[in-house]
Amino acid sequence: MAFNAVGGIAQVNGRPGPYDNRVKNPNVRYGRNAVANYAEYNARLSLPADQFDAPDVNALAGDLADSLQVAKRISTTKILQAYGIINPKFADVILKRDEGRLAQQNESTGQRLDQLEGWTNEQHNIIENAAPIGFKLQYLPEDKVTPKNLNKLALMAASFEDLGKKISIPVVQITQGLQQIFGKKVSAEALDANNDGQIDIAENATSILIKDMADKHSTDDVVATGKLDLQAKDIDGTYTNTGETNIWSFLKTDKISETKQLITQIYNAFQLDKAKEEFLSDENNTIQ
Repeated sequence: MAFNAVGGIAQVNGRPGPYDNRVKNPNVRYGRNAVANYAEYNARLSLPADQFDAPDVNALAGDLADSLQVAKRISTTKILQAYGIINPKFADVILKRDEGRLAQQNESTGQRLDQLEGWTNEQHNIIENAAPIGFKLQYLPEDKVTPKNLNKLALMAASFEDLGKKISIPVVQITQGLQQIFGKKVSAEALDANNDGQIDIAENATSILIKDMADKHSTDDVVATGKLDLQAKDIDGTYTNTGETNIWSFLKTDKISETKQLITQIYNAFQLDKAKEEFLSDENNTIQ
Protein backbone atom coordinates (compact mmCIF):
# COMPACT_ATOMS: atom_id res chain seq x y z
CA MET A 1 0.00 0.00 0.00
CA ALA A 2 1.15 3.55 -0.79
CA PHE A 3 0.51 4.73 2.77
CA ASN A 4 -0.22 3.62 6.32
CA ALA A 5 -3.15 5.12 8.19
CA VAL A 6 -2.06 5.98 11.73
CA GLY A 7 -4.39 7.89 14.01
CA GLY A 8 -6.52 9.03 11.10
CA ILE A 9 -3.48 10.37 9.22
CA ALA A 10 -2.05 8.86 6.02
CA GLN A 11 1.67 8.39 6.60
CA VAL A 12 3.36 8.46 3.18
CA ASN A 13 7.05 7.80 2.53
CA GLY A 14 9.36 6.23 -0.05
CA ARG A 15 9.76 2.81 1.56
CA PRO A 16 8.81 0.86 -0.51
CA GLY A 17 7.53 2.14 -3.87
CA PRO A 18 7.19 1.60 -7.63
CA TYR A 19 10.86 2.38 -8.33
CA ASP A 20 12.25 -0.42 -6.19
CA ASN A 21 14.62 -2.58 -8.27
CA ARG A 22 14.48 0.04 -11.04
CA VAL A 23 16.25 3.16 -9.77
CA LYS A 24 19.75 2.33 -8.57
CA ASN A 25 20.64 5.32 -6.38
CA PRO A 26 18.91 4.77 -3.01
CA ASN A 27 18.37 8.49 -2.38
CA VAL A 28 16.85 9.06 -5.81
CA ARG A 29 14.79 5.91 -5.44
CA TYR A 30 13.41 7.06 -2.10
CA GLY A 31 12.47 10.56 -3.31
CA ARG A 32 10.69 9.29 -6.40
CA ASN A 33 8.95 6.52 -4.47
CA ALA A 34 7.72 9.00 -1.85
CA VAL A 35 6.05 11.33 -4.34
CA ALA A 36 4.73 8.43 -6.46
CA ASN A 37 3.15 6.99 -3.32
CA TYR A 38 1.73 10.40 -2.50
CA ALA A 39 0.17 10.56 -5.98
CA GLU A 40 -1.43 7.17 -5.39
CA TYR A 41 -2.73 8.38 -2.03
CA ASN A 42 -4.32 11.38 -3.75
CA ALA A 43 -5.87 9.09 -6.35
CA ARG A 44 -7.44 7.08 -3.53
CA LEU A 45 -9.11 10.28 -2.31
CA SER A 46 -10.83 10.78 -5.67
CA LEU A 47 -13.68 8.28 -5.96
CA PRO A 48 -15.65 7.86 -9.22
CA ALA A 49 -18.68 10.14 -9.49
CA ASP A 50 -21.06 7.15 -9.47
CA GLN A 51 -19.33 5.41 -6.56
CA PHE A 52 -22.18 6.08 -4.13
CA ASP A 53 -25.12 5.58 -6.52
CA ALA A 54 -27.58 3.48 -4.53
CA PRO A 55 -30.10 1.00 -5.97
CA ASP A 56 -33.56 2.45 -6.64
CA VAL A 57 -35.15 2.31 -3.18
CA ASN A 58 -38.37 3.83 -4.56
CA ALA A 59 -38.83 0.77 -6.75
CA LEU A 60 -38.18 -1.43 -3.73
CA ALA A 61 -40.78 0.47 -1.71
CA GLY A 62 -43.24 0.06 -4.59
CA ASP A 63 -42.62 -3.70 -4.71
CA LEU A 64 -43.19 -4.01 -0.97
CA ALA A 65 -46.39 -1.97 -1.13
CA ASP A 66 -47.73 -4.10 -4.01
CA SER A 67 -46.85 -7.32 -2.19
CA LEU A 68 -48.62 -6.11 0.96
CA GLN A 69 -51.72 -5.21 -1.02
CA VAL A 70 -51.87 -8.60 -2.77
CA ALA A 71 -51.23 -10.42 0.55
CA LYS A 72 -54.17 -8.55 2.14
CA ARG A 73 -56.40 -9.49 -0.80
CA ILE A 74 -55.43 -13.16 -0.43
CA SER A 75 -56.23 -13.05 3.28
CA THR A 76 -59.61 -11.42 2.63
CA THR A 77 -60.47 -13.97 -0.09
CA LYS A 78 -59.67 -16.87 2.26
CA ILE A 79 -61.87 -15.43 5.00
CA LEU A 80 -64.80 -14.89 2.59
CA GLN A 81 -64.28 -18.42 1.27
CA ALA A 82 -64.24 -19.91 4.78
CA TYR A 83 -67.57 -18.28 5.67
CA GLY A 84 -69.12 -19.26 2.37
CA ILE A 85 -69.68 -15.66 1.36
CA ILE A 86 -68.20 -16.25 -2.10
CA ASN A 87 -68.31 -19.28 -4.35
CA PRO A 88 -65.42 -21.68 -3.40
CA LYS A 89 -64.55 -22.31 -7.06
CA PHE A 90 -64.45 -18.59 -7.78
CA ALA A 91 -62.35 -18.09 -4.66
CA ASP A 92 -59.90 -20.76 -5.84
CA VAL A 93 -59.43 -18.93 -9.15
CA ILE A 94 -58.77 -15.61 -7.39
CA LEU A 95 -56.39 -17.22 -4.89
CA LYS A 96 -54.44 -19.01 -7.61
CA ARG A 97 -54.05 -15.77 -9.54
CA ASP A 98 -53.10 -13.65 -6.50
CA GLU A 99 -50.77 -16.22 -4.95
CA GLY A 100 -48.93 -16.53 -8.29
CA ARG A 101 -48.65 -12.74 -8.50
CA LEU A 102 -47.44 -12.55 -4.90
CA ALA A 103 -44.75 -15.17 -5.58
CA GLN A 104 -43.48 -13.15 -8.56
CA GLN A 105 -43.50 -9.93 -6.56
CA ASN A 106 -41.68 -11.59 -3.66
CA GLU A 107 -39.01 -12.82 -6.07
CA SER A 108 -38.56 -9.31 -7.49
CA THR A 109 -38.47 -7.82 -3.99
CA GLY A 110 -35.90 -10.40 -2.91
CA GLN A 111 -33.67 -9.51 -5.85
CA ARG A 112 -33.89 -5.80 -5.02
CA LEU A 113 -33.12 -6.54 -1.36
CA ASP A 114 -30.09 -8.60 -2.43
CA GLN A 115 -28.90 -5.66 -4.57
CA LEU A 116 -29.36 -3.26 -1.68
CA GLU A 117 -27.51 -5.56 0.72
CA GLY A 118 -24.65 -5.97 -1.78
CA TRP A 119 -24.44 -2.21 -2.29
CA THR A 120 -24.46 -1.61 1.47
CA ASN A 121 -21.62 -4.09 2.00
CA GLU A 122 -19.65 -2.52 -0.87
CA GLN A 123 -19.99 0.99 0.60
CA HIS A 124 -18.95 -0.32 4.01
CA ASN A 125 -15.77 -1.76 2.50
CA ILE A 126 -15.07 1.50 0.64
CA ILE A 127 -15.44 3.57 3.81
CA GLU A 128 -13.35 1.11 5.83
CA ASN A 129 -10.51 1.28 3.27
CA ALA A 130 -10.84 4.95 2.36
CA ALA A 131 -7.75 7.13 2.44
CA PRO A 132 -7.71 9.59 5.37
CA ILE A 133 -8.03 13.22 4.34
CA GLY A 134 -5.07 14.21 6.50
CA PHE A 135 -1.59 13.18 5.36
CA LYS A 136 2.08 13.47 6.27
CA LEU A 137 4.56 13.06 3.43
CA GLN A 138 8.17 12.22 4.29
CA TYR A 139 9.95 13.11 1.04
CA LEU A 140 13.50 12.70 2.40
CA PRO A 141 14.76 9.33 3.68
CA GLU A 142 16.46 10.61 6.85
CA ASP A 143 14.48 10.73 10.08
CA LYS A 144 16.62 13.62 11.27
CA VAL A 145 17.10 16.44 8.76
CA THR A 146 18.91 19.74 9.06
CA PRO A 147 19.68 22.38 6.41
CA LYS A 148 23.33 21.32 6.49
CA ASN A 149 22.71 17.64 5.78
CA LEU A 150 19.87 18.18 3.28
CA ASN A 151 19.64 15.19 0.93
CA LYS A 152 19.55 17.11 -2.33
CA LEU A 153 19.45 14.05 -4.59
CA ALA A 154 16.33 12.79 -2.83
CA LEU A 155 14.88 16.31 -3.03
CA MET A 156 15.57 16.52 -6.78
CA ALA A 157 14.06 13.08 -7.27
CA ALA A 158 10.93 14.12 -5.39
CA SER A 159 10.76 17.30 -7.48
CA PHE A 160 11.18 15.36 -10.74
CA GLU A 161 8.35 13.00 -9.80
CA ASP A 162 6.26 15.96 -8.63
CA LEU A 163 6.61 17.55 -12.09
CA GLY A 164 5.16 14.44 -13.68
CA LYS A 165 8.55 12.89 -14.50
CA LYS A 166 9.60 15.98 -16.45
CA ILE A 167 12.68 18.20 -16.18
CA SER A 168 10.59 21.37 -16.47
CA ILE A 169 7.02 22.57 -17.02
CA PRO A 170 5.78 25.94 -18.30
CA VAL A 171 4.96 28.47 -15.58
CA VAL A 172 1.50 28.94 -17.10
CA GLN A 173 0.69 25.24 -16.74
CA ILE A 174 1.70 25.10 -13.08
CA THR A 175 -0.16 28.34 -12.36
CA GLN A 176 -3.33 26.86 -13.84
CA GLY A 177 -2.99 23.83 -11.56
CA LEU A 178 -2.48 26.02 -8.49
CA GLN A 179 -5.43 28.24 -9.37
CA GLN A 180 -7.73 25.24 -9.62
CA ILE A 181 -6.99 24.61 -5.95
CA PHE A 182 -6.32 28.04 -4.46
CA GLY A 183 -8.05 30.49 -6.83
CA LYS A 184 -6.95 33.22 -9.23
CA LYS A 185 -4.90 35.15 -6.66
CA VAL A 186 -2.11 32.56 -6.77
CA SER A 187 0.66 32.25 -9.38
CA ALA A 188 3.73 30.07 -9.89
CA GLU A 189 5.58 32.97 -11.51
CA ALA A 190 7.63 33.65 -8.39
CA LEU A 191 9.12 30.13 -8.64
CA ASP A 192 10.69 30.96 -12.01
CA ALA A 193 14.01 32.09 -10.53
CA ASN A 194 15.80 32.41 -13.91
CA ASN A 195 12.85 34.03 -15.74
CA ASP A 196 12.81 31.53 -18.63
CA GLY A 197 9.07 30.84 -18.47
CA GLN A 198 9.66 27.32 -17.15
CA ILE A 199 9.72 25.78 -13.69
CA ASP A 200 12.51 23.20 -13.68
CA ILE A 201 13.14 20.57 -11.02
CA ALA A 202 15.56 22.81 -9.11
CA GLU A 203 13.04 25.65 -8.97
CA ASN A 204 10.22 23.26 -8.14
CA ALA A 205 12.39 21.85 -5.34
CA THR A 206 12.18 25.28 -3.66
CA SER A 207 8.39 24.91 -3.54
CA ILE A 208 8.81 21.56 -1.74
CA LEU A 209 11.13 23.19 0.78
CA ILE A 210 8.62 26.03 1.21
CA LYS A 211 5.84 23.53 1.96
CA ASP A 212 8.15 21.92 4.51
CA MET A 213 8.93 25.22 6.24
CA ALA A 214 5.35 26.52 5.90
CA ASP A 215 4.09 23.36 7.56
CA LYS A 216 5.30 24.71 10.91
CA HIS A 217 2.82 27.61 10.82
CA SER A 218 -0.86 27.58 11.72
CA THR A 219 -3.05 28.22 8.67
CA ASP A 220 -5.31 30.39 10.85
CA ASP A 221 -2.34 32.61 11.69
CA VAL A 222 -1.26 32.77 8.06
CA VAL A 223 -4.77 33.77 6.95
CA ALA A 224 -5.06 36.34 9.75
CA THR A 225 -1.69 38.01 9.12
CA GLY A 226 -1.22 37.33 5.41
CA LYS A 227 2.41 36.54 6.20
CA LEU A 228 4.53 33.42 6.22
CA ASP A 229 7.85 33.55 8.04
CA LEU A 230 10.07 30.86 6.51
CA GLN A 231 13.02 29.55 8.50
CA ALA A 232 15.55 27.04 7.13
CA LYS A 233 15.85 25.50 10.60
CA ASP A 234 12.23 24.30 10.25
CA ILE A 235 13.08 21.95 7.36
CA ASP A 236 12.65 18.36 8.52
CA GLY A 237 12.00 16.47 5.28
CA THR A 238 8.22 16.29 5.72
CA TYR A 239 5.09 18.30 5.10
CA THR A 240 1.35 17.87 5.67
CA ASN A 241 -1.93 19.39 4.53
CA THR A 242 -0.91 22.51 6.43
CA GLY A 243 2.23 23.15 4.38
CA GLU A 244 0.40 22.40 1.15
CA THR A 245 -2.33 24.88 2.08
CA ASN A 246 -0.08 27.59 3.47
CA ILE A 247 1.96 27.90 0.29
CA TRP A 248 -0.94 29.78 -1.31
CA SER A 249 -0.25 32.79 0.90
CA PHE A 250 3.37 32.75 -0.25
CA LEU A 251 2.60 32.60 -3.97
CA LYS A 252 0.05 35.40 -4.20
CA THR A 253 -0.03 37.37 -7.43
CA ASP A 254 0.36 40.68 -5.58
CA LYS A 255 3.69 39.59 -4.00
CA ILE A 256 5.49 38.05 -6.96
CA SER A 257 8.53 40.36 -6.88
CA GLU A 258 9.35 40.03 -3.18
CA THR A 259 8.51 36.33 -3.16
CA LYS A 260 10.81 35.67 -6.11
CA GLN A 261 13.67 37.33 -4.23
CA LEU A 262 13.24 34.99 -1.28
CA ILE A 263 12.83 31.95 -3.54
CA THR A 264 16.02 32.88 -5.34
CA GLN A 265 17.79 33.09 -1.99
CA ILE A 266 16.60 29.58 -1.11
CA TYR A 267 17.60 28.36 -4.58
CA ASN A 268 21.10 29.79 -4.22
CA ALA A 269 21.61 28.94 -0.55
CA PHE A 270 21.09 25.22 -1.20
CA GLN A 271 22.89 25.32 -4.57
CA LEU A 272 19.95 23.60 -6.19
CA ASP A 273 21.28 24.29 -9.68
CA LYS A 274 24.29 22.05 -8.94
CA ALA A 275 22.02 19.44 -7.36
CA LYS A 276 19.96 19.43 -10.55
CA GLU A 277 23.02 18.81 -12.70
CA GLU A 278 24.13 15.97 -10.45
CA PHE A 279 20.68 14.42 -10.61
CA LEU A 280 20.52 14.66 -14.39
CA SER A 281 24.04 13.26 -14.87
CA ASP A 282 22.75 9.71 -14.37
CA GLU A 283 20.09 8.62 -16.88
CA ASN A 284 18.85 5.94 -14.53
CA ASN A 285 17.64 8.68 -12.16
CA THR A 286 15.01 9.79 -14.68
CA ILE A 287 13.84 6.35 -15.79
CA GLN A 288 10.17 6.44 -16.77
